[in-house]
Amino acid sequence: MERLISDRTNYFQNVPTNALDLALWMESERMGHILNVIDEDKLDEQRGVVQNEKRQGENQPYGQVGTQSGESAFPKGHPYSWSTIGSMDDLDAASLEDVKDWFETYYGPTNAVIAIAGDIDVETAKIKVQEYFGDIQGGPPLTKPKKWIAKRTEQTREIMEDNVPQTRIYKVWNVPEDGTPEAQALDLAASTLAGSKNSPLYQELVYKTGLATSASLSTMVER
Repeated sequence: MERLISDRTNYFQNVPTNALDLALWMESERMGHILNVIDEDKLDEQRGVVQNEKRQGENQPYGQVGTQSGESAFPKGHPYSWSTIGSMDDLDAASLEDVKDWFETYYGPTNAVIAIAGDIDVETAKIKVQEYFGDIQGGPPLTKPKKWIAKRTEQTREIMEDNVPQTRIYKVWNVPEDGTPEAQALDLAASTLAGSKNSPLYQELVYKTGLATSASLSTMVER
């Protein structure tokens, strides 16, 4: 069972204990000091990297489904009605000032959480975090967007055609936001019904009836 959340950026560093300082230094450089070295050339280089990532994602089999399902399931103007990576026009239009303003607003300590797990005690972790992140300004206070539950009163059906090996059927519902009892119940239901090849949905559709070659459920929740 896959759980998808599109409201945040996760940076993971898995390192041995003796490399913890290096990892913390790298992350503090990214958060607090990278803007000092970004110029137009570096922006254009990274713009190309992101655009290539977008091409790789969308040019693979079924790669257009995510974007289309968001546009279809959410009303116009809803933040989930477009893909997080944006369109090619969005990426081309991003200026150096846009990038710096966005970074200073959303990628500072005010809007971040750090978690350290492994061969380290709490006090040592606090000392190291203070050492590497203590000089970084918090950034402007953020206002949490108003909750927008995209309730639907109708059913829609769409057909997408592409050069893919076989037909896929997607059924999509808008669900309650993360942290609610309903969202937790949906997580449990998805895991129970289609969390593995031994799950009831997979057994029925793949092994017993042979109607499908695979079956899965995932939840994408609002925060």
